[in-house]
Amino acid sequence: MLPQRHSIPGPTTFISIALILTSATLSTSTPVPVTVSGPAFARTATRLYISGGLTGTSANPILYSQFFSLDLTTPWNVSNPAWKQLHDGPRQNIFPAVFSADQKTMITFHSGTIFAERYSVDQDTWTPSQLVVNGGGNQGINAVTDPNTGLVYLAGGYSDPYRQSMDTYSFVNDALVQAALPAATTALPNRAYYTNIWTSKRNSILYFGGYNSTLGQISSNSITEFVPSTNTWNTL
Repeated sequence: MLPQRHSIPGPTTFISIALILTSATLSTSTPVPVTVSGPAFARTATRLYISGGLTGTSANPILYSQFFSLDLTTPWNVSNPAWKQLHDGPRQNIFPAVFSADQKTMITFHSGTIFAERYSVDQDTWTPSQLVVNGGGNQGINAVTDPNTGLVYLAGGYSDPYRQSMDTYSFVNDALVQAALPAATTALPNRAYYTNIWTSKRNSILYFGGYNSTLGQISSNSITEFVPSTNTWNTL
C-alpha cells in the first residue's frame, strides 16, 4: 500500500522562521530572500538554508521558489548578512526540509504535484524524488535526521487517520516506510506545527509545542521523546 497523505487546517497565522530579511532593509546589492511566511529551512554544520515561502493575502497568495543559504562561519551584521542565492527550489510553503547525515543532500517534502525533491549541495541542482504518495502533503510536520543511521523521521501526530504514523525516509534508497504511532494519549497527542530536534546526548528526537487541530495551541510544556534505536516513546 502506498503511504497516505491528507491535509488538515492549521493555525490562522504561522511563521516558521524569523531570520528572513527584505532587500529594503539591507544596504547591499547582493540578492537576499524576500520576506515570507512558512519557508522550509534546514541547516548543516556551517550553513542555514531556506526555501520557498508565502506572501500576499488569502485572496491573492504568492508562493515563492526562492532558495538561499546563509554562511554561519563568516562574521556579518544585519546590514550585510552572508546570503548566497542558489538555484530555485519548490514553489511551496509550510513544508519540512532536512539534510542527509553527510550534509551533501537536502530533501523537501510536500512539494506540490511532486511529493518530494532532493537538492545536491555539490552540484547546486534539484531533482524529483521517486516517492509516490497518495493524498496531500506534509503541512505542519517536521523532519529530523538520525546521524547514526542517516534515516529521516517525520511524525504525523494528528487525529486524522492518515496522520497516525511515523514515516521514515531513506536517502540511500529514496524510499519511505510507515509505522503506526502509539495511542495519542501516550505519545505525540494530536500535534502539528511542533518543533523537533536531534539530541546526541540521548540519541533521540525531542518534540515540543505545536498546534492541536481541535483545541488550538498546545499549552503543555512537556517534551515528547522518540528513541529510534529502540522504537520507544517517552514523555519527559
